[in-house]
Amino acid sequence: MNAKDEGVSEPEAIFQSASDSFTKGDIPAAKKYYNRLIAININNALAYDGLGNCYLREGDTVKAIEYFNKAITIDPKMFQSYDGLGNCYLQTDPDKSKEYYKKSITANNKDPWAFFHLGSVYSREKNKADALQQLKILTTLGNKNLEDQLRKQIAVDNP
Repeated sequence: MNAKDEGVSEPEAIFQSASDSFTKGDIPAAKKYYNRLIAININNALAYDGLGNCYLREGDTVKAIEYFNKAITIDPKMFQSYDGLGNCYLQTDPDKSKEYYKKSITANNKDPWAFFHLGSVYSREKNKADALQQLKILTTLGNKNLEDQLRKQIAVDNP
């Protein structure tokens, strides 16, 4: 059965294949699909974000930063790419990391990941008050798994 038989467009089918490949850990296949999407539409912010995640998964933060920034240039409200940039800077520049997590929250204050990531950075910095503030917000977003993870991290980092 092809994409047309299922009522989805070719780009939608390619994007689904890219997402599935990424989830399965087949990063080379995911990159191939994301590049196909860009060949179809050079302004596909989601495809650039996907490539950023692929390169981040491979540990190539330079390339990841490049692709996340391309996504944001196309769509400044691309909250996932701000979060990805925060992840890129997490080990080398926690302040820059926090800056990008905050930008992600500004772009979409309903996505739990940036709150979780920001709370984690605060927790590691022994800033319990700000970590707890992120946890409080996270509890309102309904992601119990992330909430539990952050609660445990705060307890370990800030005994």
